[in-house]
Amino acid sequence: MKTKEFKQEIAGMGLHLSKMRGGCGEKYYEVYVGGVMSARVSREIPGRVITLPALLDLTPPLRRQLLGIMLDYTETPIDDREEHRWNVIIGLTQGAIDYCQLYAKYPNNEVLWVDTTINDQACLASSKYVFTDEEFDRLISRLKQSPDGDRLAKIAELGKVPAPEVGE
Repeated sequence: MKTKEFKQEIAGMGLHLSKMRGGCGEKYYEVYVGGVMSARVSREIPGRVITLPALLDLTPPLRRQLLGIMLDYTETPIDDREEHRWNVIIGLTQGAIDYCQLYAKYPNNEVLWVDTTINDQACLASSKYVFTDEEFDRLISRLKQSPDGDRLAKIAELGKVPAPEVGE
């Protein structure tokens, strides 16, 4: 289960989720029932769920649903929980201000083009420059259909780098 799905399912139950870090540095989510913490779900250790007495405030069917969601999430390998986000950088220009040339897309991912932007975290995190794994695979397929497509696809694969996260 992806983190995004986990958050949506918790919110769909009318519960609140907070992203936290423990005293020893462990990252986890806290699940709140009626404003009271009822469980902790590790973001780093597979299978770790800690339940607290407030969980009993839920009706048995809701409690089973919540436990099922938390277990599904913790059974998902850590690397598979997050949607990977990529920039596809195909050129760099260094000077007084550093620029990069990279693939960009409209939100519907139908039109792709090469764009130039300032080489900084905020610009590179823009949704028009960020590709998910699925979108990257579509980009490669579309590049291979163009003249000299194998070469263009290879350049894109070499330029695939993790996109910066904003606000993390």
